[in-house]
Amino acid sequence: SGIFQRQLSFADLAEVRRDAGMAEFAWGVFLRLVAASLRCEGGCSGALTRHGGACVELVLRFRLEAVVLVGRIKVFSFAAAPPPSPDSERYLSELQRFLGR
Repeated sequence: SGIFQRQLSFADLAEVRRDAGMAEFAWGVFLRLVAASLRCEGGCSGALTRHGGACVELVLRFRLEAVVLVGRIKVFSFAAAPPPSPDSERYLSELQRFLGR
């Protein structure tokens, strides 16, 4: 766990656009689909998958009529999460037990 951060350059966005099969799309359309994916609107979605301790991958699903295209962005750890306090540990442990996990 931690705080993850990534600044995307024009080249980074162009790579995501190309890898998702959207190289021929107008930039305005592509950026609207990215925003819709981040907000989970219009059938688009975004999700994080973990790739080791210091990296997550942001998976963007772009819905176009009957087709879904996928873009991926690797995001690296910016800062480690602080350790939980003893009270937090007890609360989380009780919550997990209550939820049956």
